[in-house]
Amino acid sequence: MKKLSYSLLAICILFGQLTFSQEKKTYKVNTIAFYNLENLFDTVNDPDKYDEASPMMEMAEGLRADVYKKKLKNMARVISEIGKKVSKQPPAVIGVCEVENRKVLEDLVNEPALLDADYGIVHFDSPDERGIDVGLLYRKNLFRPIHISSHELVLYDKNDPDDRDYTRDQLLVSGLLDGEEIHFIVNHWPSRSGGEAASRSKREKKQRL
Repeated sequence: MKKLSYSLLAICILFGQLTFSQEKKTYKVNTIAFYNLENLFDTVNDPDKYDEASPMMEMAEGLRADVYKKKLKNMARVISEIGKKVSKQPPAVIGVCEVENRKVLEDLVNEPALLDADYGIVHFDSPDERGIDVGLLYRKNLFRPIHISSHELVLYDKNDPDDRDYTRDQLLVSGLLDGEEIHFIVNHWPSRSGGEAASRSKREKKQRL
C-alpha cells in the first residue's frame, strides 16, 4: 500500500512539473525613463526668473523660435524611441529635468512624435536660482496619478548662514501603473559647481529628503 501511495505521489509531482513547464508565460513590458532636457527654456523673457543666462535668451531674438522648434522636435523623437525595441511603444512614464515651466512640457508632448502617446504632465514651479524645474510625463492610458507632492530643499552657504542657495525641488508622484501601485521620485541633484568635494554636502542633504 505504501509503495502504491509513493507511486501515485511521484506521478502527481511529475504531472505538475510537466504542466507547469508547458505553461506559456506572458509579460507586458513598460518603459520607465529619465531624461535631462538640457535647459529647455521658451523664447520669452520671464521677469520673475533668471532666464537671461539660459542658452535660449543668450541668442539673438530672431533665432530663438527656430532653435526652440528644432530642439522640441529632436527631443520628442529621442524620447519616443526610448525602450521601443523591447516595449514596442513610447515610455509609459518619463521623469524630466531642466525645464523652465509647464508650457515647455506642453509644447514637448504636443510634438508629432509624442502626440499619439497622449502624455499627461506633473509639474511644480520651484525656487531654483537658474529657473529650472523637474517634472513627470505619463501616458494617461497606462498610469494614473493618485498623489503628487513637491519637496523643497533648503540650503545655505557654509560661510554665510543667511545666504540661501536656491535649488530645484524634488517631485514625488504615486499612482497606478497598469493597476499596480508604484512611486516615482524625480530628482535633479545640485551641481558640482566649485568642485565635487566642495559641493558634496548639498547632494548629501538632498539624498536624505
